[in-house]
Amino acid sequence: MQQTIDQRLKIYSRVETSLNQMFKELSFCKDKCMPQERSFMGNSHKNGPIGCCHDNYYHLNIPSYKKINQETQDDIRARFRELQEENLITKLMKPNSSVKDYLRYSYSSSTKCSCHSSEGCMIEKFKSPTCVSYTCVPLERELEQYNINYDQLIFLDFIGDIFAGEVRSKQAQNLIQRINQATQRIKDSKTNPNQEIQEQIVIDN
Repeated sequence: MQQTIDQRLKIYSRVETSLNQMFKELSFCKDKCMPQERSFMGNSHKNGPIGCCHDNYYHLNIPSYKKINQETQDDIRARFRELQEENLITKLMKPNSSVKDYLRYSYSSSTKCSCHSSEGCMIEKFKSPTCVSYTCVPLERELEQYNINYDQLIFLDFIGDIFAGEVRSKQAQNLIQRINQATQRIKDSKTNPNQEIQEQIVIDN
């Protein structure tokens, strides 16, 4: 039976949540990139705490996948955008939200994504595949220190298969388990820096 759009996006959200947790535990962007006077982003080197969020990549909901006809792509994009907006509105309405963090503003001699604040991305769920999957070279090197092999391009192909309805829940769960293992390894290594790094964890598809 063909998956509905909401079923596909539910699988996407599960994978996204797990990957977000891994990057949050690594804390590379917030602790090692954003505090820099100039970001690590290879082609931008923008001033201020911007990192790779130097353009409005949040609206790149899904790339043009050959496996999905144009009508279905449009339907997925529309639903994806609805979920993004619902998540953003919910976050803004939280009592501890600071309005100033969510206003679009510019740093000196730089531009940034309108969903980027001084605390990072305003969108907690249903970030675009571009935003979810991107890793710069320094971040990849950081992952390699924990013997974690993350292949961004293969991961994007996997996301494409999710949107095409070709990824079942069990297959997604296998990937999520590997991501969670990587997250736990990072956490354990911080607690015990002298522990021996185990076999490589591959995060691709």
